[in-house]
Amino acid sequence: MKGQLSIDLLIACIIALMIIGSFTIFLNNFKENQEASLTEMQLKEVASNAATFITSSQAMWDTNFKAELRLTKVTYGSLYDYPTIRFDDQNFVYASIRYNGNTLEEGASFSKNKGTTLSTDNGILVVKNVN
Repeated sequence: MKGQLSIDLLIACIIALMIIGSFTIFLNNFKENQEASLTEMQLKEVASNAATFITSSQAMWDTNFKAELRLTKVTYGSLYDYPTIRFDDQNFVYASIRYNGNTLEEGASFSKNKGTTLSTDNGILVVKNVN
């Protein structure tokens, strides 16, 4: 009977450790998912701000102009930096960030004229129009 009690105690301890381990894994995954969601929201805001800036700058389409927008830095894990900005042929702007092998990216659409050029440099979006 003494042996039976120690086997029951051993099984109970093993089950308790398994439950604690499961909760730890769950909480770690939850934290990572929350962090990724927060970063995606930040990237979406940067992309939306850039798209709005590009579209609203087209009000000056018939003049020579250069407009600049300082982008917002994004936090992802221990990284706090400007996102990478890219443009495609379909008038979409994408803000992305890479950290520990993961890349998160969000996009937004904009409108621009044919004479307008877009570029980024060190966290600054530059919109130019030359007539």
